[in-house]
Amino acid sequence: MEHKQSTATVLDVPSAVVWSSDERPEPLSPSRIDVRQASTLTTNAAAVGKFLLHFLEMAIAMGIGMAIFVPVKAALVGQGYIGLLERSSLDYQVWMNLFMVVPMVLWMHVRGHGWRHGAEMGAAMIVPTACVLALCSLGVTNVLPWFTTNLSGPAMFLGMLGIMVYRREMYASAYSLAWVRRVRAGHSHGSN
Repeated sequence: MEHKQSTATVLDVPSAVVWSSDERPEPLSPSRIDVRQASTLTTNAAAVGKFLLHFLEMAIAMGIGMAIFVPVKAALVGQGYIGLLERSSLDYQVWMNLFMVVPMVLWMHVRGHGWRHGAEMGAAMIVPTACVLALCSLGVTNVLPWFTTNLSGPAMFLGMLGIMVYRREMYASAYSLAWVRRVRAGHSHGSN
């Protein structure tokens, strides 16, 4: 008999739940829904714009690094360092990566990112390039003729994009030029 009472109690539990009108969410009017959707759309578009701006700025910094690399490479080749003549050589790839990653990391730091994030970005760019070069040196090109050292450039950009997507909250938000304010503040204090 006790078993039947406990079953009756269990079955009667749903009727004991009482919803208070204060606990129910207030229905949204169509105008409030439109405002929220427009706000969300604007916020998402702004985040995508900031993300793309970060990517573009870093790509420009890398391009500046490559522009510096070209005359340095020519000077080194002129001094007899012929390892830089072959684009697929390890020497060329190491120097090229160095000249692309360093200005990009410096620009990240100028724009307010910490050194740790710059090092993380540098690793995310160098590791895929190193993997492509390692696979090519192991003879993958013999099996997959399209897999050449020319893929090291796209691999670098994919690594960069991958870490940006992984840390999208950081790259989709505004970052500052706080150093400009510090420099201006220092000049204004020095001129008084």
